Amino acid sequence: MKADSTSKSNFFARLFSNPILRREFSTAARNSKVVFAAAFTSICLGLILFFLWPRSGIFSEANSNELFTIFLGAELTFMILLTAGFTASAITSERERGTFVMLQTCLLSPGEILAGKLIGTLGISLVLFCVTIPITAICALSGGISLAALGKALSVVALSTLVYGLFGLAVSSLCRRSYAALLATYIGIIFLAGATWLPSVLLKIPELQAVFLKLRALSPYEALFALQFAESYEIGIIGASADQVFSFFIISMIVLAAVFFAVFAKYIFAPPNLRRSATVSTYVDTKTMLKRKLGWPFYLIDPLRRKKPIGRLRNPVFVAEIRSKIFGNPKFIIRALTICICMSIAMLVLIANQVGDTDIDKIRAVAIIFQLGVVAALAPTVSSSSIT
Repeated sequence: MKADSTSKSNFFARLFSNPILRREFSTAARNSKVVFAAAFTSICLGLILFFLWPRSGIFSEANSNELFTIFLGAELTFMILLTAGFTASAITSERERGTFVMLQTCLLSPGEILAGKLIGTLGISLVLFCVTIPITAICALSGGISLAALGKALSVVALSTLVYGLFGLAVSSLCRRSYAALLATYIGIIFLAGATWLPSVLLKIPELQAVFLKLRALSPYEALFALQFAESYEIGIIGASADQVFSFFIISMIVLAAVFFAVFAKYIFAPPNLRRSATVSTYVDTKTMLKRKLGWPFYLIDPLRRKKPIGRLRNPVFVAEIRSKIFGNPKFIIRALTICICMSIAMLVLIANQVGDTDIDKIRAVAIIFQLGVVAALAPTVSSSSIT
């Protein structure tokens, strides 16, 4: 027993003495943005309780479930968005500063690097989750919810925080720029947490309804709704029960966590991938040779390829933003527009083929949620790097 306790104490001592872990926690603790995010989340959740709490202080069971559902939905949204923001730049920020190769070639083992990054970034998200637990306990005082349902609901939020945090780390290990990692993380979260119910709404295929129900259970919002309104859920969704949805959600989140962790660990343990210099280029084809030879008169006219001067009546900061890395990149704009147009046409085709079977309100809800999803995915990515 004494040897086991000694080995455990040595393990935790080595873990908490990890320099990467200590740096991640100390940097986040000194960051005013993290403090503001925690305070803003707590204030918003407190205001939800304040405005929805009845003035008489008496709750019915239906009102308690409605309050708890709104509160947990808001808490889950805050945790998902904050976790994605913290983890999406965990590795890309090292690459942008030029310290990722130094991190891989330092005296720390790959396991220590992995543990430091993993626990450091996910630990901040779990601390933010623990900050909201007292407010959740106050919400539970309204009654109408058992301790078992409260524990299941909190486990959904906590597990979603961990899984989407691992997803952000996996994306960050694959990308080279923070804005690309943030964009990919938010788009992936939109598909994993919000778009899983689209096939069951847009596609009326009886043979695939069981698959569509399993796909809907991947969303934490679906699991929360099934837990809070079990009877209504079983009546409205034929072939599904609250316990089945919760069990499948837990299993699917564990599987996704293992997949995201494997992707993240692979690129942490992989050797440094140094890019070859692209300053020297050779060509052997005639087309490139003609392009080079015929382009020399334009080089004589404008060797520096100068852009048109900014006019007197134009704001130079606005022109600089338009010529920035995102807006000045035509590939990004063309690809984004192409994806939006293709998705819109695909939804129109699905709706046109099932005009009599699909409800008009569901079509309107899908269109509104699609627009909000595009804005929610692109707006943080475009604005997050405007100052940094």
